[in-house]
Amino acid sequence: MTRKRLAAMASPVAVFAASFAWLWLVSPWLGIYQTNPDEGINLGKAALVAAGYGPYGVMWNDQGPILTYLLAALQAARPFDVEAGRVLVMAFSGLLLAALHVTIRRGSGPLAAIVAIVLLAATPFYIQLSTSVMIGLPAISLAVVALAVADRESPRAALRAILAGLFFGLALQTKLFALAIAPALLVAMVPARGVVGIRRFRLAGLFAIAASLAFAVVVIVSGQAPLHDLVETHVAPELRGRHAFGASLALIAGVLRSMPAITLPGLLGLGMVAFRGARPRPLIVPVVWLATGFVALAFHYPVQPHQLLLLVVPLAWLGGAFAAGLAAAVAARWPSARHAASALALVLAVAAAAHALSTLPRQKAL
Repeated sequence: MTRKRLAAMASPVAVFAASFAWLWLVSPWLGIYQTNPDEGINLGKAALVAAGYGPYGVMWNDQGPILTYLLAALQAARPFDVEAGRVLVMAFSGLLLAALHVTIRRGSGPLAAIVAIVLLAATPFYIQLSTSVMIGLPAISLAVVALAVADRESPRAALRAILAGLFFGLALQTKLFALAIAPALLVAMVPARGVVGIRRFRLAGLFAIAASLAFAVVVIVSGQAPLHDLVETHVAPELRGRHAFGASLALIAGVLRSMPAITLPGLLGLGMVAFRGARPRPLIVPVVWLATGFVALAFHYPVQPHQLLLLVVPLAWLGGAFAAGLAAAVAARWPSARHAASALALVLAVAAAAHALSTLPRQKAL
């Protein structure tokens, strides 16, 4: 095995280990009784499944069962242990950061990848969700793993598309809001040029088939009625009738304003793509993700603050790309300052992260 191959394999493992250790050290929420009412619901469903009940039918459940099954399996080793459930979600968080690092590094380079995960991992919003027994982060984690696995430039691109589809099917069966990431995943697998006709969409087709298969297998195993259990509850007329577009936008804007260390560089990265065309192909994926995620949340009711994780991840991605693009622009104008520009981008990322950490609560959850 070549040194380059070993380095490629070691990178996500190192990011996962470092992220897990970081979250363990800085999180003030591991020992808190409850950070969100959904924690109690998710742990209660897992306890019932561990006791032999099915995830649907006898209990009300409007979400996919993947995290419920994992939490139920955890009951065998750590029965009724809330912190064990939070550590499981923390592992999903480390997986998300490692997969995001792989994905961004492949498209935008190592500097963009490092800045993005530094900004994301230091945000109190993200830290809290990384240590809360809630299903949104695990769902997005599996979707980002699908992005990391999918690589249209690989000699095994077809196999990678199938594996990515299987991971994404599991993401959908964790929380259906991961469906908002599907357009970005499909874009990631369509070649930009050089392929014509139906072959251009072959990988996207394999991905969609594999995702549908994984989703269907979980439906059969769990006894789920997908439309009734996952969709109808969220689009009931009494809910839709209460939807206020302005209120949803106000909540989204308020949450994003509370984390300027991610929102500001993310929007600058979005502007870089829109107005300067800076490396548009690698960055079209987070732009599409951000757009579809925003639309999904703006028209959803009720919008909960923790659901904005759907926007925070692509904003961190674009923020990392902006930092790398700025460093590249400085290096192009002053070649002798290339290393200094990269170092400055990292320093600014660490400074933004330090500012975010300074707002971290020490006594109670957000």
